[in-house]
Amino acid sequence: MITIQKYVRAQSLEEAWQLNQNKRNRILGGMLWLRLGKGSVGTAIDLCDLGLNTIEETEEAFSIEILTVAAHFKRGKYVVPHLHLNVTYLLEANPADPVRCKEDENKAVGWFTLDGAIAASKEPWFQERVYQKLNAKLVEFCRKISIF
Repeated sequence: MITIQKYVRAQSLEEAWQLNQNKRNRILGGMLWLRLGKGSVGTAIDLCDLGLNTIEETEEAFSIEILTVAAHFKRGKYVVPHLHLNVTYLLEANPADPVRCKEDENKAVGWFTLDGAIAASKEPWFQERVYQKLNAKLVEFCRKISIF
């Protein structure tokens, strides 16, 4: 069971962002961020009054997906199936710059070619529907600015 200490209906995105700076607080977005199981939430931040009925891709947000994550083990503990909200931004970087991994979240972080990024994923659904879409959008973007 999840225990919620305090419930707040945010009156602005700024208020929600400020409240969410505390790692014990959670945003309620269709219950997307809460997994079933044991836990305690300091403040549950409800966004229902902010008119955020839809999510759409924009020039700033390159791609938006809700990804299903199958049950798995993480650091020896069972994690129930859940959803991830994935927002991809297009950033320019120098491939000579070092990249680093956040050990408890990811592995094999690095620079990839377009095909290499697809091949690096072990999830066929992500390969076919997410990474191919991102690559197609990147190629289209580069053509618009005359890189390809």
